[in-house]
Amino acid sequence: FPEPVLAQLQHLILSHHGRQEFGSPAVPMTVEAFILSFLDDLDAKMNITEQLRRKMIGAEMSWTEYQRALERYLYLGGFAKKDNGPDESQPEACSRQPTLF
Repeated sequence: FPEPVLAQLQHLILSHHGRQEFGSPAVPMTVEAFILSFLDDLDAKMNITEQLRRKMIGAEMSWTEYQRALERYLYLGGFAKKDNGPDESQPEACSRQPTLF
């Protein structure tokens, strides 16, 4: 196994969490390590949103509770809602949840 390839592979494995506070013993220092770290972070965030979406299917609520891991509320509205037609839609009651704008 060529030494330069082994060093790159070891760096990818050690730095894939991206930051030391996420448990990574090394930070990404190559383009490939940055890409892998970003993809790992994206995968983790999409996993969180998918779990939240599954919990909210059929729920009246569109906004999640505050997600500390993502440092924000998420809007996951529109999942499995019944279409009441344009004339039957009613504005949502006052909520403590944020708005998109």
